[in-house]
Amino acid sequence: MQRDELVAIGELTGDALAGIASQVHGVHDAVARRVWASVGPLAAPVRIVHDAVAAGTYSAVEWSLSTAMRTSTRALGTVVPSDSPSLEQSAAGRIAVGVLNGAVGDSLERSRNALALKMTLRIRERDVELSADELRTAFPDATGKLAVFVHGLGETDDAWLLGQERNLPHGSRLRRELGYTALYVRYNTGRPITASGRELAELLRRVSREWPVEVEEIALIGHSAGGLVARSACDHAACEQWRAKLTHVLTLGSPDRGAPLERAAHAVSAAMARLPETQMLGAALGMRSAGVKELRSGGRRVPFAADVDHYFVDYSRFGPLRHFQLLTDPEVYEQIRARLGGKPELPAPT
Repeated sequence: MQRDELVAIGELTGDALAGIASQVHGVHDAVARRVWASVGPLAAPVRIVHDAVAAGTYSAVEWSLSTAMRTSTRALGTVVPSDSPSLEQSAAGRIAVGVLNGAVGDSLERSRNALALKMTLRIRERDVELSADELRTAFPDATGKLAVFVHGLGETDDAWLLGQERNLPHGSRLRRELGYTALYVRYNTGRPITASGRELAELLRRVSREWPVEVEEIALIGHSAGGLVARSACDHAACEQWRAKLTHVLTLGSPDRGAPLERAAHAVSAAMARLPETQMLGAALGMRSAGVKELRSGGRRVPFAADVDHYFVDYSRFGPLRHFQLLTDPEVYEQIRARLGGKPELPAPT
């Protein structure tokens, strides 16, 4: 990895270690308060000394852990060769950064951590600048029909290419069979869905304005939380020129009624908050990103566009398919193709 990536990991790890020490302190303090309450006021002098020593000790541990990690990674960074490959240069590195952004992406953004992802248009594992010249170079065979692929929580644009050794990606088949140019976006999935939707709307505004040929039709295809982001982009772009070209929003496995796992995490976190001894553990569980927390309500807060064809692909239609198989499965593609091709809806696979 490169120097700024190493330093960013050091900062994140230092914060995490300090957070663990803080949580241990919280549990210690909660248990001690129960003990002092049972002893009564006679223990007040001892309690004062105990609390002062404990607070000083834990503060020193938090500072030491955070500082040691930050200092060591900065020192290592000075000897990292300037031509070291970036995490961006390997699929595993990109996937790891995507997962990290899904878990704590909003925190990464607030702290201006170098690992925080931006909303970008991607092609062949690189960002594309949204200028007329760059788009013309990146898409020399651009068509007027755009299929915009929006990945889900903890993913990156690489997710749409999983299993391409066995199955041709949805975007490639849409180009070959229906003439759609596939556009892949990457974004920080830990940010609030509405914020990502607003940025997607802005990206599409710029793309449609600078596109090499006249845009005739736009279809948004979102996987999991990406489907909610696509719907949010529609809501943010009511008066935008590109919005008038939007004809379809297709969501693959999106939690439109909320994600059961996130609802369970919220319930556990709330239950832990009721006891002093587990409050800090509940607070730690509550540190999951805004993008994760918003899955509790799913699409209930994201309105549907009345003038756009919404189509949902879920597991009940496809039997044993797993969540990530929706990204590349041929039968899922046939459903997408039938919808974008103007054909009647296909029956569910047997």
